[in-house]
Amino acid sequence: MILSSEKSSSTSKLDPLFCLTIPRSGYHLLIKRIDFYFGDTAQHVELTRYRPLDLPISKLANHGISLNHDGGINRAWPWSRIYGFPKRATSKYLVLFRNPLLSLISEFQLHERNGLKREGSFNEWREYAIKGIRFRKRFIRKWLIGYNGDNVLKLSYEQCTANPKDCLRTAIEHAQRVKESLNGETLQACLNRFPFEGHRAYEDFKYYDNVFFEELKSRLEETAAYLEEHEEYEIDLSLG
Repeated sequence: MILSSEKSSSTSKLDPLFCLTIPRSGYHLLIKRIDFYFGDTAQHVELTRYRPLDLPISKLANHGISLNHDGGINRAWPWSRIYGFPKRATSKYLVLFRNPLLSLISEFQLHERNGLKREGSFNEWREYAIKGIRFRKRFIRKWLIGYNGDNVLKLSYEQCTANPKDCLRTAIEHAQRVKESLNGETLQACLNRFPFEGHRAYEDFKYYDNVFFEELKSRLEETAAYLEEHEEYEIDLSLG
């Protein structure tokens, strides 16, 4: 399938739109909106596990969108360079991210809800968070700082919350394989059906500790400065 209201044989062999996302960044809300907008001509396949450089593109060519968290970048160097998700000049990318501290809280809470926690202690959260912040730092370096071009669109959860209509319009235009004028009524219907919700405060998290969160922020190193310098991302990392 192609992401368009019209089918075209010239687009049938194009790669899907790869959605590279930090976990808990609103992917499913955004994709539900895109699916709703394009209707039966939109399809997506979720590749939540990392794939090596020989990703079987041909098997995905009939799908519109493929999700990947690029878990390979969390492997020790040099394996992260070998197994990380590939950047292709011939592919389109939608990079979806969020305040790394808040996405980390949300991911941990998801694991708790799924019954994957062992003891439910601050020490367990600390171990989980240090590993998770390492992944987020590498993700930001690779997909935000280190990747630019007409084939990549970068959107934050915070942007989608603050300016849902503009973000959805931009995402749909980027997802199109056949360029068409957007349908304003359908666009508004997407927003009405799938509203983005704002995030909670750090202090609402049961294991919140200002000293430890300052440590997590410091572990982000230059990637924290990058997020704060780019005000268009609407990300506020300030604590306390």
